[in-house]
Amino acid sequence: MATPVQLTFRDMPHSDAVEAHVFRRAAKLDQFQTRISHVHVVVEMPHRHKTHGQRFHVRIGVHVPGRELVVSKTSPNGGEDLNALVDEAFADAERLLAEAKPRWRAMRRSASVRFME
Repeated sequence: MATPVQLTFRDMPHSDAVEAHVFRRAAKLDQFQTRISHVHVVVEMPHRHKTHGQRFHVRIGVHVPGRELVVSKTSPNGGEDLNALVDEAFADAERLLAEAKPRWRAMRRSASVRFME
């Protein structure tokens, strides 16, 4: 199933290359959780200091019915590779989804047992 992805650029121009990279990485999230309702990705350049280089901030919100996982990454000291920062943020989101899946499954099972009693 194709997960709906909303991408927002703040304080920076739109980039087709970054957009394609985000959509490609968001499509891989279905491998970790099939019940994702949508993904919201915010890419921003919060402060434009000419002596510090380009600092980027990436925030990913993964919405699953009843829950939301949020991952936030900021480039260290003028890291200029935005694609690498997007990769790091999606790697963290994948890890969180993989870790949370057994807990959610156990919670669903215990809720169904209580309902059956």
